[in-house]
Amino acid sequence: MKLKKINAVLGLLIVLSLFAPPPHLPVVMLLIAVMKVCAISFTYGDLSYTISDGEVSIIDCFTSVTNVTIPLTIERYPVTSIGNYAFKDCTNLTSITIPDSVTSIWLVGI
Repeated sequence: MKLKKINAVLGLLIVLSLFAPPPHLPVVMLLIAVMKVCAISFTYGDLSYTISDGEVSIIDCFTSVTNVTIPLTIERYPVTSIGNYAFKDCTNLTSITIPDSVTSIWLVGI
């Protein structure tokens, strides 16, 4: 939900900047770059995740977690990847259940 609001605000700023006096192109390009680079994370149970292009990537977990079950979807988006160092600080972790929807696990994701 937060990501949609931020994208809406940035989109509005892009539209408004088109009506600004020249040179407005650098402002538009900067706002588009911010939208693409800005990775906002959310929490689902013991996991942190991001949403990009309609897909969820698990990026972190609470350090005290011992068992993790990654869901098929979060907020109706498929969970498709586990990011770099997603579980590196989870030293008590003994079990991870990964659904078939996860198609990529970064080299040091687990």
